Amino acid sequence: MKGSIPEDKIEEIRRRADIVSLIGGYVTLRKAGKNFLGLCPFHREKTPSFTVSPEKQMFYCFGCSEGGDAVSFLMKLNQLTFPEAVRHLAGKAGVVIPERTVSHEEKERRTLREQIRQTNEIAAAFFADALRSPAGEGAREYLRKRGIGEEAVSTFRLGLAPDGWRHLLDFLGKKGISPQLAEKAGLIVPRAGQQDRGYYDRFRGRLMIPIEDVDGHV
Repeated sequence: MKGSIPEDKIEEIRRRADIVSLIGGYVTLRKAGKNFLGLCPFHREKTPSFTVSPEKQMFYCFGCSEGGDAVSFLMKLNQLTFPEAVRHLAGKAGVVIPERTVSHEEKERRTLREQIRQTNEIAAAFFADALRSPAGEGAREYLRKRGIGEEAVSTFRLGLAPDGWRHLLDFLGKKGISPQLAEKAGLIVPRAGQQDRGYYDRFRGRLMIPIEDVDGHV
């Protein structure tokens, strides 16, 4: 088993995965004979050399020689592990993967990952609200001059980190999030040489662009 996922389930997921539909969610594809063609997401190019074969359920780029199946596409594009990519495809294909017995340590790691995910979601909402606030007018004007409208701001969940040392830190504290957890999420930084380990906001006075994973989590 790879990553504790039964081999028969992996093969079922691969059989049921629609690679054209999957890659089409990331790359604009056009029909070219039996295959589909688009710009490669793995290197810059102006002439499409990225081919997707629905018959073989494979992709290949003649420009950078990157190729593989639906699983390897997700692994490469979204920096996923093999089990993570397989589980994501399973959800899209409607394949149920049996749960395995996990150790106490693994449960703790999963809990921490979920806590960090929730913390990042709360922070993203905080930054988005800051951009919409009166204090965010300068940032909004900058975006307008760059041709970035309200729809793009909403779609990409753009935000603003206020110009201060504790705005996010204090906000997270009111939400019951400890400085230790916020530090693990990469949102705040410990003050050097402080015995009481004071903290300050990592991001200050800048536009924020949340990076989402394949499931839409920040």
